[in-house]
Amino acid sequence: MKSFLANLLRRRSPGFVTEESFRRVFHDSPVGMVLADLDLQVLDANAAFAAFIGRDVEELIGSSVATYSEPSDMERTRERHVELLAGATGY
Repeated sequence: MKSFLANLLRRRSPGFVTEESFRRVFHDSPVGMVLADLDLQVLDANAAFAAFIGRDVEELIGSSVATYSEPSDMERTRERHVELLAGATGY
């Protein structure tokens, strides 16, 4: 995952955001966040998200985003996922 994140950060903001600063913001944020792969499997989650779900971060890794989402939210997530894979979004 480290190389994936480093490559993503280099493409999105070369010379501005480091992996270390991203991780610090991600893990220290009071807002629950999940980092997922292109198959919508959880690669990482922060403590705020884990507390909200009532699980340990380690339990979340490898699980499907759909497990923790409302069905109506997953519909929009899947739409955005298709856009991402098609290159139709700037993310």
